[in-house]
Amino acid sequence: MAVSVLLLAAFSSLVSAYSDTAPFLAWSSHPSNALNSLPTSFQHFDSPLRHVLSNDDLCTHNAIIVIDHPGLHASDLRSLPSSHLSQMVSSTPHVRHYPYVPIDPSLNLLNELDSVSQLCESRLVHFVPGESVTFEHDTKHVVHLRMPSLMHLDEPRRIVAADHESMVSSELDYLTSIFPNYLVIYTGSPLTAEFSKRQSPDISSSLKRPSLHSQFQQPSANTTLSEGGILKRYQLLTPGLITTLLIVLFVLLPIVMVGIHALASIQSPLRVEAPKGYSARDKKTQ
Repeated sequence: MAVSVLLLAAFSSLVSAYSDTAPFLAWSSHPSNALNSLPTSFQHFDSPLRHVLSNDDLCTHNAIIVIDHPGLHASDLRSLPSSHLSQMVSSTPHVRHYPYVPIDPSLNLLNELDSVSQLCESRLVHFVPGESVTFEHDTKHVVHLRMPSLMHLDEPRRIVAADHESMVSSELDYLTSIFPNYLVIYTGSPLTAEFSKRQSPDISSSLKRPSLHSQFQQPSANTTLSEGGILKRYQLLTPGLITTLLIVLFVLLPIVMVGIHALASIQSPLRVEAPKGYSARDKKTQ
């Protein structure tokens, strides 16, 4: 029983550790020392975003595009293998991807982007998908795309993720057509009450900026699902479900087995056998 409790605690800690992470995906149209200098892995409280934004060679790009997506998980990106965004990333060799990066609570993205804008003498632009924004072709830009939260309780998560992917792809098609030398950073951030209040409930259905690359047809929600088993199509193994299965496997099941074994070990009372040579019929005739 003690071993079961220890195993349960270990698995619960593992699930909790992954719940405090967010994916980091970055790519560029040209060779980028800011990406090439990234290490192979990051420890707790190490931020690849901070590492890239503090690189001196960052200003060689005409546009630095940072996509901030509250609530984004690594599984959300894995569920869109055939999307336009995935094709866009796979078309360039200059890519860095870290699925599980510990969230840095001390990182202030707005301050970091403001510092980069001053360092590169670039124009800083904040906007949300579908918002009308004017960009200057001959001016360097630091672009902050603020995505809506992925926490929609009234729709399946995979449907919301596919819809948000369409927003990101549409905006990137427009931005990359203006700035051919670009660096894109796509990362998740923790959910906050302030963001939820500021977020418009109809942003998911708002009009998107028309893409200049009309030959890229946006995939529908049904075509973004990966082929394979049910575990690849749906996010079944959530932290809550994993914890429940571990409790059943390592706590409840051993208790049931011990109870069954105890009941089986209880013997029925011994029957009193008559002495040898005793006959009930002879006793009756007497």
